[in-house]
Amino acid sequence: MCLQYIFHGENTEPHPFHVRSTWKPQVQPSVALESYLEEVKIQLAELELKNPKDNLNPTERKTLKALKRDTNINLKKADKGTTTVVLNIEDKIKEGQTQLDIREHYTPLVNPLVEETNLRVQQPSWETLIISGCDGPTERLSSFVDELLQPIAQQQKSYLKDTTHFINFLEKTKVPENTILVSIDVMSL
Repeated sequence: MCLQYIFHGENTEPHPFHVRSTWKPQVQPSVALESYLEEVKIQLAELELKNPKDNLNPTERKTLKALKRDTNINLKKADKGTTTVVLNIEDKIKEGQTQLDIREHYTPLVNPLVEETNLRVQQPSWETLIISGCDGPTERLSSFVDELLQPIAQQQKSYLKDTTHFINFLEKTKVPENTILVSIDVMSL
């Protein structure tokens, strides 16, 4: 509240990559603001809070708690969409090893790349910014570049946001009878 009082009327929309500051303002106290905040504290302390209605039935809630406690499975957000992936850790490790064993896609490292990666992050090039960086050292950098490029990409005639956008595009487009539609997906990215 004190910061809002100090910066009232200024642009309050934070940049998507804003790092929260630990700065504490040294301000002249406002008697009106301090009185208001004290009154709000009192009113909040008097509120009777009710538990929100659970959107899961008891069996689903019990199953969810069991999944969270199970150290043999991995719960993770999928890299596309808002889906949650539930995978047996042993199967995840086997699948990862299967992918890594495909030598035309992956080559074992002679030396660790930690120092080289650090240098590349400090002095980025386009190739290091565009690759997927989920949980990697370039994740925030990749997100930043994506944020900059999205407005440009969305203005292109060929831009398709997602599968729904593609389906809507097809429904509005007259496709000649002899057209062949092809779907392509990346392997071992």
